[in-house]
Amino acid sequence: LTATLMQVKKINAKKPARSIGFVKTHKTGSSTLANIFHRLAVKTNSSVALPGCSDPVCLGWPDSFPGEEQEALWHSQRFDMILNHAVFNAAKFAAYLKPKPYFVTVIRDPEARLQSALRYFQEFSSNDDFVAWLDEGNLTGHPHWYRYVNAIAYDLGYYEAGGTADADSESVKTWIMCLDEVFNYKRDKGLVMPLEWFDQGLILLRRALGLDENDLPYIIMKEGATISGYSREAWKEPTDTQSEKLRAKASGVDSQLYKHFNATFWDAWHAAGSDAELAQLTSTSAALQDACESQDGLSCPIECSMDSVAFTSLLRLKQGK
Repeated sequence: LTATLMQVKKINAKKPARSIGFVKTHKTGSSTLANIFHRLAVKTNSSVALPGCSDPVCLGWPDSFPGEEQEALWHSQRFDMILNHAVFNAAKFAAYLKPKPYFVTVIRDPEARLQSALRYFQEFSSNDDFVAWLDEGNLTGHPHWYRYVNAIAYDLGYYEAGGTADADSESVKTWIMCLDEVFNYKRDKGLVMPLEWFDQGLILLRRALGLDENDLPYIIMKEGATISGYSREAWKEPTDTQSEKLRAKASGVDSQLYKHFNATFWDAWHAAGSDAELAQLTSTSAALQDACESQDGLSCPIECSMDSVAFTSLLRLKQGK
């Protein structure tokens, strides 16, 4: 970390055009985008709202942002970036960010996200086991239910705002439209990026924040990882009947959320996207991935593979916290 700090101290590039409030959702590819933002923060000497010592990656999550420890540490400070796991609250985020913040988050097809979470956290032995728990009917009875039941909506503040898993479609739509006001790309307020169109999202972010094209190439973080480090090769995908039940009971709000923001994302891409820039980014990211997988230290700087825990330690040194 000290060696890396010495290297990045020599860089003082132009900061993004706006402060950044990144809502780091779970099992959506958000670790990859967090790495891009963390590298940008170090490169541009941007201030980052850092977690306290009790948890190196969360800002109050799964409870309210920013959490008692951070509230005591930060006082009335305002930062260039918020990058760690937190339950989103637009007013609270804005209170700790420099003026005119730009809000960003990543979403993912809810069924794929749920299967990724089940494999990663390893708290259920199979889809049969998880469906059996769903059938018990107490969707908040599990100590970590928020990892599985409308988890994207949870991170984006749905339950904190009073939402429920069995809410009617119109109630969910009302909440989504409030969220749309905050993450509205056309009004230059923010961006919701579907993981499935990650590269396109980065091109739109570059437009909005005035980023350099060299800030965007990335390697995929935590792909196929599990919390224990042991693989779940025997994990079986859900049957059609199970998938229907998972959508209805565990992902109803997330599905409605995903449908809305996938549509608004494509509206934004058709208005401001660039196929030429997309091809260039896809190519440079693939080359970086290859270099890192072959452990080419010259073409794959160490910071390209650092996770949020490592960046938090690095930024504590850099920011003197």
